[in-house]
Amino acid sequence: MSSNNFLPEVKEQYEVLPYPQRNPEDEQNRLISTVACPLPLINHYLFRGQQTFQQNFRCLVAGGGTGDAAIFLAQQLKEYGGQVVYLDLSNASQTIAKKRAEIRGLDNIEFHQGSLLDVSDMGLGEFDFINCSGVLHHLEDPEAGLTQLKSVLKASGGMSIMVYALHGRASVYQMQELMRLANDGVSDKALQITNGRRLWDSLPEYHIIKAQNPAFKSEITAGGDSGLYDLFLHSQDRAYSIPQLYQWFDDCEVDLVTLIGSAGQKNRYRIEKHIADPAIFQQFKSKSVPEQQAMAELLDGRIIKHTAFVTHKNRDCSIASTTNIDNIPFFYNLSIEGDKLPQIMQSNPGRAVHLSFGAAGELVVPSSIPKAALLRYMDGETSLENIFIRAKKYLAKSGKQVDIDRLKKEFDELFESFAHFDFMLLRGKDIPRYKSASELQALMTERCK
Repeated sequence: MSSNNFLPEVKEQYEVLPYPQRNPEDEQNRLISTVACPLPLINHYLFRGQQTFQQNFRCLVAGGGTGDAAIFLAQQLKEYGGQVVYLDLSNASQTIAKKRAEIRGLDNIEFHQGSLLDVSDMGLGEFDFINCSGVLHHLEDPEAGLTQLKSVLKASGGMSIMVYALHGRASVYQMQELMRLANDGVSDKALQITNGRRLWDSLPEYHIIKAQNPAFKSEITAGGDSGLYDLFLHSQDRAYSIPQLYQWFDDCEVDLVTLIGSAGQKNRYRIEKHIADPAIFQQFKSKSVPEQQAMAELLDGRIIKHTAFVTHKNRDCSIASTTNIDNIPFFYNLSIEGDKLPQIMQSNPGRAVHLSFGAAGELVVPSSIPKAALLRYMDGETSLENIFIRAKKYLAKSGKQVDIDRLKKEFDELFESFAHFDFMLLRGKDIPRYKSASELQALMTERCK
């Protein structure tokens, strides 16, 4: 069966302008880390921290484009033996992705050309993890696309889904309308792009799209012609507000596990980041989590993509928990210098530590002597149980008798503050430390010498 539930213009676009623009030779020098595909996040949010990613672990990258997600997943999974299946409509995009995999020596990617709308009929089997980033919002019927993906997701599995965010892209749709008017009667893509660049260069610096979000400027400069076309000249895209996102997931019978973002951006979905007035904050705080997130999206105004982990409807909780004291806590995407944070806490007990992360906001870490002791033993290799035992002994030596239940409560407060940014995660005690993207790339660079 071959589905026609996509515009021929969309397929043609990605044959002429593979997206995102990538040079396979760059694989010798850098590994692109995609937001929703790091194994530490996948394990923490979708597999309770217990996933080993061994040989029987299978990933589907639906709408793989020029290969970013497939390459990043395959490079990480090579350490364990896991497999990746790449699927995309565009032969031109797949050619680039294949060349990137070849240069990296990745033999754990299986390539297929086709539509994700036909995935249930392709005989690819079921998957533990499915990544679909920037694809479903280009379908005529996004619900049909998500339903198809769900049909090949294992009952115990999970997906990462990225779609455009409505309010943060308001200026993009303004520009799309402008470029439609400028290209009225123009069918040649090269001329459309030329007109688009001239329009962009003619925009005053105070135009909202230039003043609002530097990501848009990067998309059409670093992203080249394919970036400009995908952003401003695409024949079909739509965006979702938070309420629309929840409704869409509900209609497709999947549960939203968590919204994520790059390096601290998850914090933007919290109304605490945006509201200083205590009375207004208390009024909003009484709302449900989806309502609070909807308000935060409106208050922020700069969220241009929604990236979410989802599971089958009513699946048992998939998030790793501090109630399992065999789990190992570790910092993720956050560098803490030695004992600096515990020392600050110990010298200023009861006074919160404030860590600033620019546009992502401020991380406020509650402070106490017990919390300082707990952080002292958090090295990314020690289980919660052993952290509690060691912290208890350390505090006893200084004359402070603190029981394990109190230490558990203190750690939960610590964990919650870091989790707002996805800066602290958990993994099972038998799961080895994950290699970072830079460590994985170092292996690649050494191989190319």
